[in-house]
Amino acid sequence: MNDKNILTTTINDDLEPQLEAAVWAVLSEPLPADAIERVKSKARTLESEQVQVARPTPLAATSNRRWIQIAFLAACLMLVVGVTTMLSSTSNAFAQVVERIKTAGSFRYKEFVYLTSQEKPVEVEVLVSDDGRERRSMLNTVTVSDASGLPRLSLNEPAKTATVHELVSIGHEDGQRQIKWFELLRSYGNKPDKELGKMNVDGRDCIGFEVKLAQAVYAVWVDAKTSDLVQVEFTGMPKGSSVTKSVMKDFEFNVTLDPMLFSFDAPQGYQSSTAAKLPELLPFEESLVEALKGYTELSGGKFPRSITDQAEWMTILSKDGIPRITLAARLGTLTPYLTGMSHDDYDYTGAGKAVDGTRAIVFWYRNPEKQLRAVYSDFTVATITEADLPRN
Repeated sequence: MNDKNILTTTINDDLEPQLEAAVWAVLSEPLPADAIERVKSKARTLESEQVQVARPTPLAATSNRRWIQIAFLAACLMLVVGVTTMLSSTSNAFAQVVERIKTAGSFRYKEFVYLTSQEKPVEVEVLVSDDGRERRSMLNTVTVSDASGLPRLSLNEPAKTATVHELVSIGHEDGQRQIKWFELLRSYGNKPDKELGKMNVDGRDCIGFEVKLAQAVYAVWVDAKTSDLVQVEFTGMPKGSSVTKSVMKDFEFNVTLDPMLFSFDAPQGYQSSTAAKLPELLPFEESLVEALKGYTELSGGKFPRSITDQAEWMTILSKDGIPRITLAARLGTLTPYLTGMSHDDYDYTGAGKAVDGTRAIVFWYRNPEKQLRAVYSDFTVATITEADLPRN
């Protein structure tokens, strides 16, 4: 006997016809599992209360049983209707947010980046124009990127200096947009992967939803009354990253923004220079090999502890005070690629290894074709089997 049949076994022929018809109409519809469990619990409570009543006369017993059954079924009806309304309301809230994002023009928000090295997050102000350009302000520096996510202008506001970046070929990659989560959410369906319940966010009562965008998982919090987007939280950072989570909030959609904020030209009053031209971007595997080669050349043959700890790389990239532009570009390709991968599909094992040591796997991953690929300490690359994976 299924749950719905169990739920209807208390219906008796002597019930009020209108109430019975209403209950049967509701019970003929598909019910969510949580509603069924709540109705069962209510039924057990009412049954327990009935047992505890003193034994009445036969006539009174019949009348009491009848009205207890009516009360039970009325409770069932109200519960199911309430649950259905609640589920419809939460589903509509998510659908409304997605629709607003789809129709958004220029918008702004704040991003809070949490690091393992400090208690307070780094605050980033983000502006996005109608044509997809981004302006990100952080710690007195500003970066303006084109619609593909490539930086075109960097500003040091205290020093009043500007660095102009030449346009480069994207090559095999599709850019490195910081707001890729927003673009993916725009194309998302009207139903989330999971409901997270209710939570107070910055003084606002919100409903939470979990959505999976590619391999990344986001928690989206929506105002329960207005259906406004309140917060988006991402915790799926690559292994070894110094960033623990990223939280986006304070959203304003369809705002008027000065087009000059997204100009690729140095502002008036700034001393301008042209950055060294970035190399053409390479596919992930080639970028990783070149990045590791470059690192070991600067570190005396030692592999880095991590390929996602930016602090470690920045230290060695600025060795002797000379930034390594090509190496930085190769490193920049890695994090966006790994962010979109499951932690079970890759691992960096180069910590403590050296180029002149025993040949060993320093990185392996599962490519889109589901092949296992490995990069060795001599920088050769090969397809491997599960049996070849390093045993930690």
